[in-house]
Amino acid sequence: MKNNKIVILLFYFLSFSFYAQDKQIDSLTYFFETVQETINNKDHNATIALSKWAIEKYKNNDSINGLANLSIAKTYFSQKQYGASVKHLNIAIDYFTKNGEHKLVNEAYIKLGTLYKLKRDYSTSRGYFLKAIKVLEEHYSNQHENLIEAYQNLITIEKGAGEFDKALSYVQKGITLAKHHKNKEKEAIFITYKGDVFQQQRHFNLAIEQYLEAIQIKEKLFGSIYLGNVVSYHNLAGAYGQLYYLDKAIEYQERSIEINKKLPEGKQASFTSLYGNLAAYYTEFGKLEKAVEYHKKTLFYFEKEFDKNHYLYSISHKNLGDAYYDLKEYANAQKEYQLSLDYNIKKFGSSDISLTEGYTNLALVAKHTGDFDLAEKYLYASLAIYPKDDYLLIPCQLELVNVLIAQKKYTLASTYLDSISKKIPQKELIDLNFDQLKDRKEFIHTKINYFKAIDTKDSDSLTYFYKKAIALDDFTIKEYTTSSTKDFQLAKTFPVYENYIQHIVDLDTKKEAESVFEIFEKSKARKLLESFNKAKNTIKTKVPDSLSKLEQKINVDIIFYEEKKSIEINDPLPESDSLIAVFNTKIFDLKRQKNQLQETFKTTYPNYYDLVYNREVTKIEKIQELLKKEESLVEYFVGENDIFIFIITKNTHKIVKVAKDFPLKNWIEQLRNGIYNYWSMSNASSDEDLKKYNQLYKDMAFKLYQKLVQPIESEITHKVIIIPDGELHFIPFDALLTADSKEISATKNLPYLIKKYQISYNYSATLYNQLKQKESSNSTNDVLAFAPKFTNGETVETIAMRRNGLGNLKYNTVEVDAIDNLFDTNVFKDSSATKSNFISNAKNHKIIHLSTHAKSNDTYGDYSFIAFSKNDPLQKNKLYVRELYNLDLDADMVVLSACETGIGELKKGEGVISLARAFTYAGARSTITSLWNVNDAQTTKLMTLFYTNLKEGMPKDEALRTAKLTYIESENLTSPYFWAAFTPTGDMKAIELNSNNNIKYIGIGALLLALIFGVRFFLKKRAA
Repeated sequence: MKNNKIVILLFYFLSFSFYAQDKQIDSLTYFFETVQETINNKDHNATIALSKWAIEKYKNNDSINGLANLSIAKTYFSQKQYGASVKHLNIAIDYFTKNGEHKLVNEAYIKLGTLYKLKRDYSTSRGYFLKAIKVLEEHYSNQHENLIEAYQNLITIEKGAGEFDKALSYVQKGITLAKHHKNKEKEAIFITYKGDVFQQQRHFNLAIEQYLEAIQIKEKLFGSIYLGNVVSYHNLAGAYGQLYYLDKAIEYQERSIEINKKLPEGKQASFTSLYGNLAAYYTEFGKLEKAVEYHKKTLFYFEKEFDKNHYLYSISHKNLGDAYYDLKEYANAQKEYQLSLDYNIKKFGSSDISLTEGYTNLALVAKHTGDFDLAEKYLYASLAIYPKDDYLLIPCQLELVNVLIAQKKYTLASTYLDSISKKIPQKELIDLNFDQLKDRKEFIHTKINYFKAIDTKDSDSLTYFYKKAIALDDFTIKEYTTSSTKDFQLAKTFPVYENYIQHIVDLDTKKEAESVFEIFEKSKARKLLESFNKAKNTIKTKVPDSLSKLEQKINVDIIFYEEKKSIEINDPLPESDSLIAVFNTKIFDLKRQKNQLQETFKTTYPNYYDLVYNREVTKIEKIQELLKKEESLVEYFVGENDIFIFIITKNTHKIVKVAKDFPLKNWIEQLRNGIYNYWSMSNASSDEDLKKYNQLYKDMAFKLYQKLVQPIESEITHKVIIIPDGELHFIPFDALLTADSKEISATKNLPYLIKKYQISYNYSATLYNQLKQKESSNSTNDVLAFAPKFTNGETVETIAMRRNGLGNLKYNTVEVDAIDNLFDTNVFKDSSATKSNFISNAKNHKIIHLSTHAKSNDTYGDYSFIAFSKNDPLQKNKLYVRELYNLDLDADMVVLSACETGIGELKKGEGVISLARAFTYAGARSTITSLWNVNDAQTTKLMTLFYTNLKEGMPKDEALRTAKLTYIESENLTSPYFWAAFTPTGDMKAIELNSNNNIKYIGIGALLLALIFGVRFFLKKRAA
């Protein structure tokens, strides 16, 4: 930063000869050379002294007086003596104005605007930049190139003030001006600013587009090794980080660092910032070792780029301590926290407020290492620094209470809790800021710890505080607007959910069964349900688009002002207190607007409100109404320590707990490996390989049955609706084994669970209810079938040809032809099976059947795709999950006869972000999808059997189960690999097809004709 300021002054003095039109200019040469030397030596006092000498020497020369005052002002500016700088800038402006030197007037106004911007006096700053513009426009032109700097500054001011429309208007002016002067570099800079504005508005995808465009221009102008690209890649990483596309964020942040390394020393961006952000992304990604590595690099560059006395040195040690703490490397965390604390004591003294965080962090380390006496000592040291009755005492006091509970000092803990409860604002949740919400949450959790620890029968109090904690989590999640942040917060609520369920199960009471079932439901497909309802009912319930946009804007503005307030709290200036008060008022008003808007939805658009904002889950009684006597709904909740299973039948409900004393994730991986590893081998495999994988499958299939199904068999009926959780989404329950089968060699003779139960799946009981209530498709068309042709890939030759990669498929056309023989089908084959044809025809069919390639993305589910034919190189042939969200289907069933269409990214609290889920979101009442790469030829046989059963009027789950059982009995390749991948999800009722009705009518007609002829024959016979 210091080098940049020197460059500014150097430019200024080199430009003296341009502005100073004076006959005595030669006599000033010595002055300019000497001043230049003082600048190079950073001798600010000498610069000021020489400038004052020039003022005295040439007191009658307005140009020299103006320039000398400008030099003094800039020197004071670099020393952050802003008051003195303002004084000399105003003197300089008077001389320049008097002498008609308007470009220098513009320069001085720009400097004043910059100065007040640094002081965060944005109103005054804005005024000076507007004056700078006015000077140039009045005396030169509104196309003057010097306007660019003013526009750049006004963009940052309006962006900082939340005036995004104004900021974007200056961006557009800047782009237009840069194009007029054919200045591509400035054009790229303004495009980058546009990305910054979009990012602040939370339009992260739009921001990404701008950053990529700016990078493209800069790389064309300067190549890849350019400082501007360091900034653009850094910003691009930030946008991806906000979207929680952390691998992309890491990729672009590392790119930014690599470019920066190749720049000449002195022309580089701060490595401190670059590595600090990279460390943060790795922390969010859960790669804590990498986070530690880059925190160390951040610390290294802090020492190079800043003086060791800089306060950021302390922060970097603290951040490294946080990473070690998350890694549970408490000794290292303690070391870093101590270094940070020692620095703050040396810098600020022993009673500065900055020490409280250091003492609290050391207390947390001591608590986790079991040294509760030391933890207590540190916390008392922290509390002693806070002003008495300061609200900021609360987090520290709560940590102290937890330490006292661990030491069984319950009376003292209770005293502190009573004191804290009086400080917690007794307001509605809507009126609390995020810090207050956090404190209330921590207080409730501490009360839970207290009631769990004390030896009391007061289970009602514990139940009460669990419910309070869950209600607060629900409210907090609702407040977040970005889906990635919702996901993050949802995942954090799970320990509370598990502990509450455990508490109720321990009580062995049915009184709270409904509230426990509600927890099961809240942990399933929550975002899918909310997004599904909002997207599908805004238009149907005639909610104006303006209200939807207003709601989005309010959410963005709340986050914006929360961030602005946070900046003032963490980096205070004398004006910060008044700014915080302003921001609090803004936030309060916006929350009220949001509440009023929801009230408007509730009163004016009640259907929309009920469908979106009312987050009540379906009650047990309602599920029981929907269930038939032979049906059971089985919902799983996978916790850290236990698996809880909620079983509902027509007349009963029950919770069963299974200890998670086994490696669930590992067993599921081994089950799946046992099913498909052998058949996926591209080279010839031996009989020994087959035996090995078959045995692995049989072992895991029986073990998982024992843990997940056997404990509930006495409670369930023949037809089972499974609502899985977590890793259970990846289990083909049909293929679990009900007995130890080591001695059974023939796969068709194995005791598969499918032989005992008819199994279907759903995302949650609430969605089960919604899909049940949905009316059947009104479409006049029966089946839409696609069988694309892939000519660019190679045919996949394995032991069993799979619908994997994008190789040619030999049997997909056979499959759709078989369906066409059974039903009235619109078939798109080979080159006609394009993405555009699918989108054009998908809305008006009862059944959609896609026999093609698909690929899951288990890192980012929105990037899972299904493939269509590609007739030219420019044609897009992949339909991604994120695109499916925008479709509006009216299909009773979507069959994805392809690979991995039922798996994808697993999100805690949401489930698997898969193609199956996306089609449900788009409006499909049910889906048939696959859990792994399926075999081409055998899938065609299975699908033909399935559709034959559907034609006979069977419900979907029964049709698929019967097809699978028929396949097992009649085929040679009967390993579960060939039939168990396909799972039915959603509403399973039979589909009323038009072609079936035609057959029915033909049948009735035939019977009537037979009856007529029979009667005639009978009458003739009697007459004879």
